[in-house]
Amino acid sequence: PPRRPGESIFAGGLGLDVVWQGLLVTALTLAAYFTGVRLETGVWQVAQSGVGVSMAFLTMSMAEIFHSFNMRSQRGSVFALPTHNPWLWAAMAGSLALSLGVLAWPPAAAAFGFEQLAPAQCGLALTLALAVLPAVELGKSLLRLFSVK
Repeated sequence: PPRRPGESIFAGGLGLDVVWQGLLVTALTLAAYFTGVRLETGVWQVAQSGVGVSMAFLTMSMAEIFHSFNMRSQRGSVFALPTHNPWLWAAMAGSLALSLGVLAWPPAAAAFGFEQLAPAQCGLALTLALAVLPAVELGKSLLRLFSVK
């Protein structure tokens, strides 16, 4: 339902959701970066790493797209919603194709300072990105369980 006039856009727990879900995506992106650095250099460190940056890019861009599925309902489970949005699915497929295309096409990768990723590296980055779905669903489930609105 629409918000009452004068009610903050962050009412109903949305402000807290923005903070914790933003921190979640940040943590997943940093995990991808540090894993990529480790795969490239053999050391857990902050370093110039094309693989780390490339994995972080793929994780962050796709985590935001996957997270858009969670945001179809602030408290309801995405798996219990009665309908599917074909435009959202098309946007996800297009975003995945474009993100992978930037990483795979050498002129675009060079322009952004990316390295081509091995299939296992892409898979790991996408797995980290996909982790946003069950994490937020778990959070929504706990909020429903404890009736936090």
